[in-house]
Amino acid sequence: MNTTLRLPAAPNPGWQSFKKARGLLPFFAFAFLFLILPTIDLIAGAFQDAEGSFTFDNLHALLEDNILSAYWISIKISAVSALGGGALGSLLAW
Repeated sequence: MNTTLRLPAAPNPGWQSFKKARGLLPFFAFAFLFLILPTIDLIAGAFQDAEGSFTFDNLHALLEDNILSAYWISIKISAVSALGGGALGSLLAW
């Protein structure tokens, strides 16, 4: 009588990992389409002129007075909003 013990075959770990991770595919597709591709397009566009040629003029224009003034106003508004929200949140939490 032959009583050899047969163990079940080990599952393929690569396939099992893919089966577990396939639920993340919609998230990665969304992130790629709506976060990564637009970011790449913006970065590439920062170094192109109206004709599509390579240039640093767009980045140099960021140092103009009207652009720097707009940045400074935005920073002040952000600081006031953050401090006001933090103060209000602290009062509510207290």
